[in-house]
Amino acid sequence: MFQKYQWFWMMYTLIAIPLFALMVTPLPYRMTSPAFVNDIDGFIQIEDAYEMEGGFYTTSVVSINQVNALQYLIATWEDSVTLSEIPASYEHVDNSDLREMSYLMKDDSLQTSLIVGLLQTEIPVDFSSHQMIYLVYDYLEEDTLKLGDYLISVNGSDDFTYEFQQTACNERASMTVLREGELLELSVLRQDLGDEGCLFGFRYGTYNELISTSINYEFIETNVGGPSGGLLQSLYVFNALTKKDYTYGLKIGGTGTIDVNGNVGYIGGVEQKIITAIRNDIDIFFVPHLSDDPTDDYIEALKIYQTFDTNMQLVGVSSISEAIAYLVQYEEANNE
Repeated sequence: MFQKYQWFWMMYTLIAIPLFALMVTPLPYRMTSPAFVNDIDGFIQIEDAYEMEGGFYTTSVVSINQVNALQYLIATWEDSVTLSEIPASYEHVDNSDLREMSYLMKDDSLQTSLIVGLLQTEIPVDFSSHQMIYLVYDYLEEDTLKLGDYLISVNGSDDFTYEFQQTACNERASMTVLREGELLELSVLRQDLGDEGCLFGFRYGTYNELISTSINYEFIETNVGGPSGGLLQSLYVFNALTKKDYTYGLKIGGTGTIDVNGNVGYIGGVEQKIITAIRNDIDIFFVPHLSDDPTDDYIEALKIYQTFDTNMQLVGVSSISEAIAYLVQYEEANNE
């Protein structure tokens, strides 16, 4: 049989071996491609919410942190896909930790969105804010900080940034952290890594936690990570608790982080999110517009938006208040 079909096996080998080689050759690039929109009603549910004719949607992209050579070649042929070099610091990070960081950021985004939406409707809400360890690098000493730790103090102070900066190379900072309800005292070395500088080996940021409120709500677990749905999630909460429906039967999408003061923050993959929104017939799309710099999310989004023939309205905002103001005047503006 082999002799009879040897031409087939020769052709198969000529194709399969190079293809396999491309699939197992990793390259230091991250690939981002359009994906799908997510109805927020699918992962935030509020009891006794007012009905909505339309809906609010977050926008997801597919991001692969280290592509293989075959994926790289395919991505170079596809205009809607972006390739970018992986930051040098990510060489020191486990991919599973990056996924965990993404889910921690999603948890914070949901909590913060609910807080912001409640504040916009003036419903009483009690919450707390912590500085959380979101990422650790492989040069961090073992048995010290872990993902999800709350920073309580550094060298006895709550001015973390100052104390970290004041710790000299090859010296230690004393930290108090809260881990699973237990206070721990840790000593962490600021290491001299040569050309990379003097570093502790972790990343931290604010994590907001809702303590109590009068409304009943539930977060539905999904496989979507990251903080970029904050703005739209906050708008959904606001609209769900407001008698007037500001969706007007439209599909309202967008992207942007949110903080407890209602300020919108930058996100990644904005080009792919615009394409995703257009492909999914979004009517209004909010995007962060914080400056006139060419790298501003809105400026970059506008470049892609203008290449499409679409009725979708692209709206740049810097806060939830601006987004709400746009929705409030939308009906009047479109009935003139």
